[in-house]
Amino acid sequence: MVPALQKKGWYGDEVESLNPKTGEFEKIKVGARRLETIFNTNMASAYGASRKKAQFDSKSEAIYLRYVSLLYGNRRDSHKALHGIIKHRDDPFWKENYPPNGYNCQCRVFAYTKEQLEQRKWKETKEVLPNIADISFQGDSLKNQDEVFDRLFLDKAKRIASTDKPSKLIKAFILKEYQEVLDNRLRIKEIRGLYEKTTQDVANAEFDKETIIIAQADKKLQDLLKTKAKNIYLSGWTIRTHTHHRNVEAFDYYLTRHMLKNVYKHKESKDLHIVYFTKLKNYYKAVFKKAINAKGAEEIYLQSLVKADKRI
Repeated sequence: MVPALQKKGWYGDEVESLNPKTGEFEKIKVGARRLETIFNTNMASAYGASRKKAQFDSKSEAIYLRYVSLLYGNRRDSHKALHGIIKHRDDPFWKENYPPNGYNCQCRVFAYTKEQLEQRKWKETKEVLPNIADISFQGDSLKNQDEVFDRLFLDKAKRIASTDKPSKLIKAFILKEYQEVLDNRLRIKEIRGLYEKTTQDVANAEFDKETIIIAQADKKLQDLLKTKAKNIYLSGWTIRTHTHHRNVEAFDYYLTRHMLKNVYKHKESKDLHIVYFTKLKNYYKAVFKKAINAKGAEEIYLQSLVKADKRI
């Protein structure tokens, strides 16, 4: 692994990193211990995001969250001081301090109903608590990741652009890559917005006619559908009426634009075209349909998306 990591700039004495405490870039030495810290932190962040999503589900009656810190070993005093505090999940404290709250943080949050608190004779913490999370761990983790990525990317881009007579090709490549990042970010934001509106507890047909662009059709898909339409649309109706595919979420719809490059099978069924993709170790069956809009122009719609962990 070491030669590959060195080639990628992730191993050695001259690696640049963002210091979460100062917010500044600095040259550091990256060895096995630091890589282990990064790996463990990423795993903790992933598990934390999953737990938070489940605990903040509006259908859950466990609305009180209890902060649990490991009290042994070399732990942060600020984290240990919060051990056992209980706050309602709507309390603003959780917006900034849902763990992990720093590198190697192993704190956890557990959810309880009001009845469970009474049984244990626990009481909700009323006082305002201090923010303990490191700078890069505060607030919405996805938003923070975007901000850190922007700073890192733009900083490196400026340095490349300031070299002696950088070629126009290099500048164009940097701009194209960054524009794609912004486009991806906008696309997932739009998909999540439509997904949240159409999967509310009470089915709402108000958003059925709302449509968003989720991908661009490649020439192969255009030929299969016999159309020159480029945009692939997703409607609120499709999301709302396909709730039987419970394991398909907003992120799966977003992946459609990237899955078109990983087609392993396709077939036609009347005016529909069924395409089979693979992405991130999952298998998908997507159904596309050509339609005519109110202005008489052709459009492509994603009619259905099915997800499985084995070849469909």
